[in-house]
Formats: sequence, C-alpha cells, structure tokens
Amino acid sequence: MIVNKSKIKFGVTDCLLFVVSVLFLIGIYFWFPVCDAMGDKIMSCHWAGEVMKGVCILFAALCTLHIFMPDGMVKTGMDTALIGLSVLSVCVPGNIISLCGNSEMSCRKYTQPWVIVFCIAMILFALADIVFYLSARSKDKHKRSKAGSSE
Repeated sequence: MIVNKSKIKFGVTDCLLFVVSVLFLIGIYFWFPVCDAMGDKIMSCHWAGEVMKGVCILFAALCTLHIFMPDGMVKTGMDTALIGLSVLSVCVPGNIISLCGNSEMSCRKYTQPWVIVFCIAMILFALADIVFYLSARSKDKHKRSKAGSSE
C-alpha cells in the first residue's frame, strides 16, 4: 500500500499520544515494573504486569497508527478506543488482578500509581484530540456552507 504523504496530517495531540504511549511502554518494563518473583513463587502481581505489558504494546500500536491515519473520523474512533482501553487499564492492577498485600511492595508503591497517571494522560490527550478534530470539522462545515451560499 502506498501512503499519500500529502493526506497525512498530524497535530500536537497525535504526537503527545504517541510519546505518552511509548513512555508508558518503556516504563512498565524498566521504570515501574511489578515485583520480582520471590524464589520459585510467582505472585499475582506478576500477571498484572504481564497484562499491562500487552496493553502498553496495544497503546503504542494504536497511537502509531493514529499518527498516520488521514481520516479525522477514524482518528476520533481510535481516540474513543484509547479512552476505553485507558479506563480498563486503570482497573487491571489491583482490581481485576490483585497486587501484593504489602503497600511497600513495588507493584503497589510504583506500578499502580504510574499506571493511573499514564492512563489519565492518555484519556486527557485523546479527549483533547476529539475536541480539536470536532471543532476543526465544524469550522470546515461552516466555511463550506458560507461558500455554497455565496454562489
């Protein structure tokens, strides 16, 4: 498939979504990973971390596609998917998959709060992208209706 570069338009919110998703992906692996295994025992927070790694890969893939998508309505649909995925992601560590009982463990002290921070950032940037797109679309409609009425 050949991509027509003249049709690709991306703005600040597209770039912010991409940067946040990549930082989230790097963070879940290196900056705020869940607890290490204790000997042969794999704790439940390990599985929360595995799920979050998969979710972060999905975030990064969606945000990468979002940049190269020329159609604004498709971008709005992808923003809606990012918001839904963010809400689900906040619920994974500690709610859907339990974490360690000790509040001093890495999963409770670092992973859970940082997942919440990154998901809130994703929600805010996706909402901003939707608002910017819809306002640009309404301005474009307004211009077309004025141009059509003056003929």
